[in-house]
Amino acid sequence: MDIGNVTQFAAFISANNLINLDSSLSQVVRCMDTYNAACNCHKREDKLEIYASCNQTYYHAVKNVIPKLKTQFLATTQERQIAFYNDQHQLIGIMSR
Repeated sequence: MDIGNVTQFAAFISANNLINLDSSLSQVVRCMDTYNAACNCHKREDKLEIYASCNQTYYHAVKNVIPKLKTQFLATTQERQIAFYNDQHQLIGIMSR
């Protein structure tokens, strides 16, 4: 399974009810909710800043939190691994059974 960016990560966390496993996970979801709720009346730079902040939290979660929650994350899929990518399709983390 591939998670391609912070948007997909937040959706995955929410869909699989993983939000309460760690505060970083809930921060990612809240951050993306804030980003999605920001209307187009906001300056483009402001929305990009929010998205960049969400990405930082995503990177932190993938590097520091997800390894501790490997069992819970892999239990959500039949696939042998979950790979995490950034918006430029660069691998930032992977976990396998």
